[in-house]
Amino acid sequence: MVGHAALAFALAAGAAVAVGLDRERALLFGAVAGVFAAVPDVDIGYAVVGLATTGGVDLATLPDVFWETGNTVHRGFTHSFVVGASAALLFGLSACRGRLRAVAAVGLTSVVFVTAVFLGALEGGVMASFLLAGAGVSVGASRVGLSARTVSAAALVGLLSHPFGDVFTGTSPTLLYPLEVHLLPERVLLSADPTLHLLGAFGLELATVWLAVLVYFWLRGLSLSGHLHRRTALGSSYAGAVVLLPAPTLSVSYQFVFSVLAVGAVVAGRDRVGAAEGDRDAVEVELEVRDADGRLVGLRRDRELPARCGDSAADVHAVEGERGVPAPVVRVAEGDGVAGRPDVVRRGGAADVGADRDFPRASG
Repeated sequence: MVGHAALAFALAAGAAVAVGLDRERALLFGAVAGVFAAVPDVDIGYAVVGLATTGGVDLATLPDVFWETGNTVHRGFTHSFVVGASAALLFGLSACRGRLRAVAAVGLTSVVFVTAVFLGALEGGVMASFLLAGAGVSVGASRVGLSARTVSAAALVGLLSHPFGDVFTGTSPTLLYPLEVHLLPERVLLSADPTLHLLGAFGLELATVWLAVLVYFWLRGLSLSGHLHRRTALGSSYAGAVVLLPAPTLSVSYQFVFSVLAVGAVVAGRDRVGAAEGDRDAVEVELEVRDADGRLVGLRRDRELPARCGDSAADVHAVEGERGVPAPVVRVAEGDGVAGRPDVVRRGGAADVGADRDFPRASG
């Protein structure tokens, strides 16, 4: 699910900037697309029914029971391009108000009814869960300021990008359901060796997450190196565990995946404010972003001066510096560049004891 959301976020946010959307709106658009990308996997919720009906389940067989039940409906119509494109339109209408939202409600209910009649009650329940989750995301997106058209576009990116994250991790999704056309073989293998296939799929997932991280840092104008701790390199030592653990495959991937997550949780960590070498003077700031009329439209927390303040002035309130001493209030406004240095802004305040200090303006 994380990989699906990361891919949709990277694609949507990057494309939004490419078509001229400002970076803050692009981040919001990408985030909504990422949430939509998780919606198709609501179909795996049926696995809970399997666990409940079997009574007591041995922990050793729990994963098998979970997936055996869930795969009854998993990667079916919720992973279809046809269903996804149609649902994106209805989700866009759900973000409207008044009559159009009523039209969306009628459309969503009709889809659930038709699914239940022609495919059965189980499939109707799965479709209801899928559409209800998507409609909930749509309403939430409209409340944070996205238009119905933008919500529909975000839904389209999220729903149509989702199936690609499942191509290498088991049975291929039915991309054109309900059409009897199969664009992919039943299984797509990166290697005939099951362990190498799993490692390849895991590498693609990891690369997707890093792509999303890089896009986020690019849009925020942040330095990635300033947010990494040296001890994260210790995670590479886990490669030595290959001689101690059974060779992982897709069918027995749980030990491998959960052990990697555990190692990541132990060794990974965000560097403390101002602790990174070459970033000793950095402070954590809270940015109030205001529109041209002076109305507050959002808040941002950052470790450096904002990469983009929009077309209007913005106040930046520093919170606590490296040594726990309140840092000066920073005002960043259009035209504050130092003479002859458009890449520098003037920063100062009472805590600077009356002295102005020049700091490089973040690129972007």
